[in-house]
Amino acid sequence: MDPTLDDLLHLQSSLQSPSFPDSDLSVSLPSFDTPESSSDRLHSILKSSTPPPNSSPGTGSLPGDCGFDPLNLYKIDFFSRRVMVDGERKKVERRPEYLIMRDYRAAEVRHGRLAMLTSILWPLQELLNKAFLPEDYTFSIVGGGVTLPWVTLGMVGGMMGLGYADVFAGVVQSEMTGEAYLGGDCFWDPLKILQGSTIEEERKMAAREVWNGRFAMMAVLFYAVQEGYTGKAVVDLEWNELFFYPIFAAKDIVPFL
Repeated sequence: MDPTLDDLLHLQSSLQSPSFPDSDLSVSLPSFDTPESSSDRLHSILKSSTPPPNSSPGTGSLPGDCGFDPLNLYKIDFFSRRVMVDGERKKVERRPEYLIMRDYRAAEVRHGRLAMLTSILWPLQELLNKAFLPEDYTFSIVGGGVTLPWVTLGMVGGMMGLGYADVFAGVVQSEMTGEAYLGGDCFWDPLKILQGSTIEEERKMAAREVWNGRFAMMAVLFYAVQEGYTGKAVVDLEWNELFFYPIFAAKDIVPFL
């Protein structure tokens, strides 16, 4: 069933911050004059978008929220203190905390996506070097050395793709959703993975992405620490064999086979 105009206006008012009582600072949404614009997709975006007013860490308002913010960073606004009004950014004295939380989430998701790419391409680069370069060549991402360009170029392409997704999301936000969006949402699903999904299913997928991004950020940190401490490629360290080589090829496992 398509949402009615009253449903959409009610969602709009529920997303309005109590810190901005004036109608000029309400969430910017498109016109609802035509039935075609009142779509299920817009309804889903609004209901699963910006955390509700007065939300804080631990309330579960964001996918992947585990209530951990000992420094109360969600109250500190390091981002642009502007809100979207009728397609334009207008400056305000202080944004509400739920918008600050949303922008921190967007930053976390972006870092997580880059880390997921890096956690795979970092060891892949070193494995390809071992496979195609002479044995006397040594290389580590941290320590440097001779390397092949293929994976590096792929990483650059991946970063450009993520940047394009952010640009596309910015256009959607300025022309359609205003401030009513979930941090990190690119509004881009070419494989239609979420097509027909309920709001709860979309939030579960968002939570999975957040947690995978967190694990990937920790993995990249451990890569850097290990290579910086040992001076060797992370794939050459004995305690990492089970992660980067088939189990039957691990030196500690071969004697038992």
